[in-house]
Formats: sequence, C-alpha cells, structure tokens
Amino acid sequence: MEIPKKRKDREKLLRSCQKPNGQWNVNSLKKLGIPERPRRGWDRAFIQYGEDWDQYV
Repeated sequence: MEIPKKRKDREKLLRSCQKPNGQWNVNSLKKLGIPERPRRGWDRAFIQYGEDWDQYV
C-alpha cells in the first residue's frame, strides 16, 4: 500500500484503519509497514512524517 505525500491524506488513510470501536485493524496496519505493537506516539509520527515515522517515535 502506498503512503500518501500529503499530511491530510495520511491522516485519512490512518483513520480508515481503525475499527468502529477505535481499535486498530492489525492487518491494515501491516500493509502500511507498521508493526503489530508499535511504540507510543506512532500514529502522530506517521501523520507528520509519513514513511519515515519510525525515526521520530
């Protein structure tokens, strides 16, 4: 799955990976290259930095 260049689009993509109860869909996150148990603050870093998010957590 390709990660969008624009911050708004990354946020929209990430929110689409959430279940209705707010939990993350692990299979969708794996397609984005996010491990099953990411470090705290990973979602904000993903939205801010895109593909290089793991360097900023």
